Amino acid sequence: MDEANAVTYTSYKEFIENILIKEIGEIKNSHHYLSLSLICEGIEFLGKYISDDDWEETQVSEKQFINALSTFKALKKYNKYYTNGNGDPCSFLYRSIRCGFCHSLSPSSTDKKGYGYDSTLGEYGKSEIISEGNKCKIYININSLYDDFVEACNELLNDSRLSNNNKRKIQNNFLRIAPHPNLDNVCVSGVTIEATTETTLGPTLEIKI
Repeated sequence: MDEANAVTYTSYKEFIENILIKEIGEIKNSHHYLSLSLICEGIEFLGKYISDDDWEETQVSEKQFINALSTFKALKKYNKYYTNGNGDPCSFLYRSIRCGFCHSLSPSSTDKKGYGYDSTLGEYGKSEIISEGNKCKIYININSLYDDFVEACNELLNDSRLSNNNKRKIQNNFLRIAPHPNLDNVCVSGVTIEATTETTLGPTLEIKI
């Protein structure tokens, strides 16, 4: 295989630095709305990384999102978004913002128990939540949320207890990238290392630019 079509690898560290921090930051600077979904997905990535779950484990999104908010110092301030009066963890930030944006690119207005949300995204001011009976108003400062997210990413990168846990090592390969021999300008082509082996590659995602 020639150099142009050679298999390459992206480590967890490179993915966090280049995608979660750099590329999401570039999107945030010009597209606040779109960046909110990516930051929430990034938070879930951090929680997934430090968990003992298999990478392809299903039905654990809320668990891993909460795991990140509970573990990383810069994200712990968002613990106040945990409860909706029924004791449900992370209802506000997870169900209204993460689930709403990741599933339909819009905030959810209610949770499964009928608790109402009114979410606002802004560039200035302090992130806060105001409860009014069975409803609440959420204001998210996208710049502050991104800065806290980056701080959490750096905490993972710099704290060996988190970055080199029982399940994963920060320098280990995360994505296996094998460009298609008949396609030019493939910017993403790979599968997660944990989802495959060298002999059983499984499906490969290819995004052509």
